[in-house]
Amino acid sequence: MKNISFIEGSIKKMPLVTFALITYNQEKYIKSALDGALSQTYSPLEILISDDNSSDKTFEIIETEIKKYSGPHSITINRNKENLGLIGHVNKIFELAKGELIIAAAGDDISMPHRTMVLMKHYFSEIEKPLLMHSKAIEIDLNGNQTGNISPDKILRKNKTLLAAAKSSALYLGATGLWSKDLYKKYGLLRYKNSYEDLTLGFRAHLEGRIKYIDEALIYYRYGNGISTSSNTLNNFRDYIKHRNLVLQRRIENCQQRLDDFSTSHNNNFEIKNNLIRIIKLNKIRQSLLNFPRLIPLLIFKNPITFFTSALLETKVLFTTAANIFLRNSRNKL
Repeated sequence: MKNISFIEGSIKKMPLVTFALITYNQEKYIKSALDGALSQTYSPLEILISDDNSSDKTFEIIETEIKKYSGPHSITINRNKENLGLIGHVNKIFELAKGELIIAAAGDDISMPHRTMVLMKHYFSEIEKPLLMHSKAIEIDLNGNQTGNISPDKILRKNKTLLAAAKSSALYLGATGLWSKDLYKKYGLLRYKNSYEDLTLGFRAHLEGRIKYIDEALIYYRYGNGISTSSNTLNNFRDYIKHRNLVLQRRIENCQQRLDDFSTSHNNNFEIKNNLIRIIKLNKIRQSLLNFPRLIPLLIFKNPITFFTSALLETKVLFTTAANIFLRNSRNKL
């Protein structure tokens, strides 16, 4: 049977799409994620399973399950020789994918069988094809039970202005994303290892004005098992400082990547550029308060207003966290 679709009264040949299952140390959940990937109803489809050198049994489970598969989709399996980290792994996915459109799936979430088909239906309904698409998701807990929550928050279901996107710490629910390779062809590989791929790709799509939200739940999103560590789980203030440093470094690198991409776009909006530079400066000062207190006099002298703004924000965060850690440890001793 030929791969055809009736769209707006015409017959179109359906393009090859890559469904990329991105895995790392998810042995508890990988089978469910694989089941969701292999059950996709769209064709032609490449199932690209890429593991970032897991240290648990994730890859062994992948090999075992794929040996049983006899369905219509082509299967590509990759295991990185060394752990590349999130950004390096996403770059690898873009290099390996045979399709021009890539549907991203995490190794602990579950895609509904019609996910790819629905995304492609909406993709073809647009005259100017989106560079990034995202959808709703039904939250499940670590045991696979529905929590009753729908992600993302309503604020992420609407497209932002470019200025708001430049300053935002959340643009779309990354677990639901479809990416076009054009996001890489124009802007290149992701260059900052501590950045987040959804914040970079989402901003690139906003720069081009080609991002689309689908108001339908297409995945089961496992809440509470992401790569971000919550400070609520830290019981040692020294560990918190280390965690806080990483949080601030991620903010800096996300904005540095956005600044690079903004320059590539040849956009002349100086307000956006100046806001990105300001955010980078603020977070670098907040980092210096944690790491190099001896630099405080110099920072005050160079830019007193920026320094005191940053100092007030970071001091509030530190005192609040210290109090929470103290209370949590006190309760644990009772």
